[in-house]
Amino acid sequence: MGCINSRSDRSQAELTLEVLERNLLFRTNSSSDIDLYIRKYSHQGMINTNHWVNIVKNLNLNYTSTEIQDFFSQFGNEEGLVLNQILVLGILNGNDSQETKARLLFEAFDIHDTKILDKEGLRLLYDTIFDGTVVKIRSLVKVVHQKDKESECLVFLDKVGEKRKKFGRWFVKLFLEDQESCSLNRFITCFRDEVAEDWLTPSGFRRALKEFKVKDKEEKSGKEVKE
Repeated sequence: MGCINSRSDRSQAELTLEVLERNLLFRTNSSSDIDLYIRKYSHQGMINTNHWVNIVKNLNLNYTSTEIQDFFSQFGNEEGLVLNQILVLGILNGNDSQETKARLLFEAFDIHDTKILDKEGLRLLYDTIFDGTVVKIRSLVKVVHQKDKESECLVFLDKVGEKRKKFGRWFVKLFLEDQESCSLNRFITCFRDEVAEDWLTPSGFRRALKEFKVKDKEEKSGKEVKE
């Protein structure tokens, strides 16, 4: 199994990124309310300009600076913002229980309400979490306006980003447990385990990436070990 220690000391870069995300003000809302309002103001998987104005107003989000507006614009295309990308960002940054956050994440990708996610669904969920917490967060670093902190944060994100594929494979394998799909109950149960209990915040997810280790020989044979 991969080795993850979620209780290690955090670097200055990790603390800076956590402050930047808190300043988006999703944290002043429950993840349940975030999910409710984002879904309410969307249509066919997209959030148009009018929808977004209502979401920002109802959730009292920080949307004041050009840097923050640029950050959010990454979650969309010419049609508007992509619902699931904003949902994942909001759910992870909101306040709620582990079980509620896990359920909301699962439901965001269980589009047919089957109460199961297959391998592709889990991969898409993982990629969406990674994209919001490691890739797109890079643009928000500009808010710091301090070159040394910006550089430190970007170096940290580069480092954890190198583990995207390895951690992604392990992530999917953890939830599938040699089955064809993962049920909602199993998905929630996995987050009660000490291995995955800290993944439901952006900082916790990045910390899991940072500390994840798999021995090369074991990985090639499809086995993970603790180090």
